Amino acid sequence: MRLATFMIFSFAIACWVDFAAAQVQLRHPDQFYTNGEKSDGWTRDSEKRLRSTFWFAKNPESSLSYQQQIVIVYDKAPNKAYYFDTATKQFIGWFDLATERYSLLSPEYRRERIEEIDESWFPPPSDLPTIGEMFEIAPADLNGNFHCFIETGKEVSQPMCERENPNIMRMPPPTAQFPRLHASSWDTSYTNADGSRVRARVDLKGDSGTYQLTNNEVTGDLSNIKYIIDQEVISITGQWALQDTGGYFVFNVPKDNMDVFWGDWGFVRDSIYGTWSGIRRPR
Repeated sequence: MRLATFMIFSFAIACWVDFAAAQVQLRHPDQFYTNGEKSDGWTRDSEKRLRSTFWFAKNPESSLSYQQQIVIVYDKAPNKAYYFDTATKQFIGWFDLATERYSLLSPEYRRERIEEIDESWFPPPSDLPTIGEMFEIAPADLNGNFHCFIETGKEVSQPMCERENPNIMRMPPPTAQFPRLHASSWDTSYTNADGSRVRARVDLKGDSGTYQLTNNEVTGDLSNIKYIIDQEVISITGQWALQDTGGYFVFNVPKDNMDVFWGDWGFVRDSIYGTWSGIRRPR
């Protein structure tokens, strides 16, 4: 009786250890943007004349917790997204929404208030920095364990901090002034002749693009693409061609959520054959 009880207990412990190990191995994104309500979204503050969102990232990449920065676009400078580190309480740089490059302030020029920073202190924008360059490494986790070690063969010698997260920072969400549609990628689906939905990845590159069917990896072409800005939406129009057939398409991207589109397609302009919708892929 005792042996059976011990075996059951040992089995339960083994299962719990396996479960715990599986829990630790779960992977979460090393970075993401959110306004607290949706991913890749902005919150508008009309009184302060700005929009903002939050950027969360892990540094080092193996960290179990996120660090946070606030991203702010002021109405007076709609092409600049300023990054404010909530841990150091300092502005650390700005992203150029027009050129998609970053200007990272040297530590001695960082301040708590944007008014205290002279614009001449910002270096010319260059390539996007890594997450490690944007965040300090957290010295310890919630249990007080330092993320520091170095292995020599099978032995652990004197502590040494883990390397900074080498992944490139993601660009902030697009804005109405800079929608970044000319170089965007989308997970989409459209209705077929029998009413079924076909999944396809759409890639836009200026006035041309492609769409790749996920079920058989067949690739179609998009051409004569135009981006028409209206009061509420941005319309993306053009022609599609797949093997020996072709026609038109219209995608409508709402200005209040430029990470989705809905629209239609057909063989002859203004003759709707099916619907087409999509969700923007992160860059």
